Amino acid sequence: MLSLLILSAVAAAISVALPLNRKQQAISSLGDQSISQAGSLAMAVEYYNGPRLQSLIDYPGETAYYQSLCAFLAQAKQEMGYDKAYLLYQNEQNQFCYLADADYILNERQEESYQPIGREYGGERYGKKCFSLLSEQFAGRKQAAYVPEILDGDYIVSYLPLKDARGEVTAVLGVDAKLSYSDFTRYGPIDFEQVTTVSGIVFLISLILFVLCMDKGLSEEEKENRWRKRRGLPPKPVKKDNIVVDTLDDIDPNDYL
Repeated sequence: MLSLLILSAVAAAISVALPLNRKQQAISSLGDQSISQAGSLAMAVEYYNGPRLQSLIDYPGETAYYQSLCAFLAQAKQEMGYDKAYLLYQNEQNQFCYLADADYILNERQEESYQPIGREYGGERYGKKCFSLLSEQFAGRKQAAYVPEILDGDYIVSYLPLKDARGEVTAVLGVDAKLSYSDFTRYGPIDFEQVTTVSGIVFLISLILFVLCMDKGLSEEEKENRWRKRRGLPPKPVKKDNIVVDTLDDIDPNDYL
């Protein structure tokens, strides 16, 4: 019985720990891959477009340069397989706004996913950890990094700061990469959620039976004394040669002075 109790507890713990470990590995793998791939893209934008980026920030508009910048991001997005690629800047009100978006389409009706220049960055996908990381990067305290959690069900978001000639961050490149899978509770035919449920039920049944078996074979007097002990009560007085003997009679009060 004790062996079954231990095995069910171990099985439940493993079925919980393995999906969490697989999830963390998937986040780290895709996050590192995004940072590595987007690093060359960030360097290209930073090297060839540094001064012009600041000009676009100062005078936002759908200029010819803006269009070419969006087209450059769109090509990189397609080749690298990102869900989104965009540039962000911080305005005078310390809001994070779009500077360029890979989803821009020249001379065509824009898709709903497109975010025009100057629109505030946000949405259901991007939470507090995204904005906290961006604040650190624009302040120059954080290098390229990804948000260490899955956003919007399937996405890992990475940010890479772009600096000017003085070493100050003028913009941040953001890329959203989609996980190839997100159901970490399944591994082949194994469903870890079901394993956890079954193991938990077996553990509870084994625990109840184990407790019941502990009292099996004990006399009624021993069972009662065990019951009294669990509740902080003194042992039941015992009989010796038809004389009731109180087990507390031999306690000398002076021992506690």
